[in-house]
Amino acid sequence: ISMIIIGARERYDYELFYLEFKGTRAIIEKHTDFFNDLKNVEEVFVLGHSLADVDLQYFEELVKSTDQDATWIATYYSETDKNNHFDTLSSLGIRNISVVKIEEIL
Repeated sequence: ISMIIIGARERYDYELFYLEFKGTRAIIEKHTDFFNDLKNVEEVFVLGHSLADVDLQYFEELVKSTDQDATWIATYYSETDKNNHFDTLSSLGIRNISVVKIEEIL
């Protein structure tokens, strides 16, 4: 399920946001086969993703499912994004991280 929320100014917006994402664990469990097939992945590219808190369970599962020595390459737009992406990926236990402008990998 994809959803875009621009400003959660009203309570309804927040509740809709919460309801949309609270089933993260169930979605991961439903796609166990997908995650199990990632054990040989050596490079992970994260393109144009915000790495928001709501997505961290998915990223935690990706980290557990891929080779611990895999290289993670994330793209960024601003210097703030660059630092945040590096910090977020590091906090997930990822060791081999490159955070680059998308133009650098095209």
